[in-house]
Amino acid sequence: SYAHSVGICHGAISPSKILISGLSPVLIDFRVDRVHSNYRNPRPLTPLEVAMQPPERMDHRVMPSPHGDIYSLGAVMFFALTGRSPISGETVQDVVRNVKSEVPPKVASVVLDCPVWVSTVVQHSLEKDPQSRPHDAKAFVMELTEARNCSSGLSSVTE
Repeated sequence: SYAHSVGICHGAISPSKILISGLSPVLIDFRVDRVHSNYRNPRPLTPLEVAMQPPERMDHRVMPSPHGDIYSLGAVMFFALTGRSPISGETVQDVVRNVKSEVPPKVASVVLDCPVWVSTVVQHSLEKDPQSRPHDAKAFVMELTEARNCSSGLSSVTE
């Protein structure tokens, strides 16, 4: 949320970029200039790493955005909750083709005891159209808070 508020987007969120510190997840590896960095890792991306990228990033001319970071966070949540990638494909080329058109299943349809509110937040973040996703990390956190409150029977954050 702070990074987005100062105009910085991560652009490469994946499970390997999130560490757990105590009970809090910490997003690591913020680099403002990933493409031209001297420290860029030249290894090819795995199919899972490509599946974490938003559809608009499949065209490499599109710059990272808060909407793209939200998609990637939703993809990581999908993976954490289901144990599988949100987009199918055996090869990077398969995933690149599928990420543009394949709609991931709802988490609640894969993990039957997943609260519907959590599943809805993840599904909302995985919308193909960037404008249909939560606007930024602050809005995403608000949706997650609402899902947590609904799941635990607490009052709504909007009340």
